[in-house]
Amino acid sequence: MCLDPMTCVANKCICGENEYFENITSSCIPKLIYGFSCNSDSECRSDLNLICVNNQCVCNSLDRTWSYLSNNCLLTYSKGHCSLDSECNTDQKLICQSYSIQNCSCPQLSQQWVCDCNRTIDNEKYWNGKECIEANTFGRNCTENYHCQTITENTICDQNICKCADSFKIILN
Repeated sequence: MCLDPMTCVANKCICGENEYFENITSSCIPKLIYGFSCNSDSECRSDLNLICVNNQCVCNSLDRTWSYLSNNCLLTYSKGHCSLDSECNTDQKLICQSYSIQNCSCPQLSQQWVCDCNRTIDNEKYWNGKECIEANTFGRNCTENYHCQTITENTICDQNICKCADSFKIILN
C-alpha cells in the first residue's frame, strides 16, 4: 500500500509524473522549473528539458535557452534542427527558418530548418548576441552590413553609417 498521492506500479510506489519523492518528509514534491535550487536532476522538470547543474535547474543543452513565454527550454539562435516556429525561443524573437536565405550572415550564415532571425522585406532583424533586433534604417549607426536594412532599403554599412548601396540613392517622399 502506498502513501497518498503515490500510486503502485509493478509493486513499487511512485510519485506523479511532475513530482519527485522527498526522503525527509516522505512525500511527493512538485518538480522544479528553471532557476530553482536543486540537488539532483530528478528534482527538475525533464519534460521542460531541465537538469540540475551547480544546484540550479537549467536547460539540458547549450542549444537551448529558457523561454519565459513558453515556460520551456527552446532552441536558440543557429542551434539544433527545427520544423516549427514554436520550437525556437520566442523570447529571443526567433523563427524556424523554413526557406533558404541567400548570402545572409546575420551574423552567422542562415540555414534552412534552423532557428534564426526573420530577414524579409519590411521585417529585417539580426542577432545581437542575446536576441533578434530590428535592422537599422538609412542614416543610423552600424558596424556590419547586416545591421542595416539591406533588403528593404538597399543600404549597406559604410564608415559606420547605413548608406545606400552602390547604384542606389535615397528618394524622399
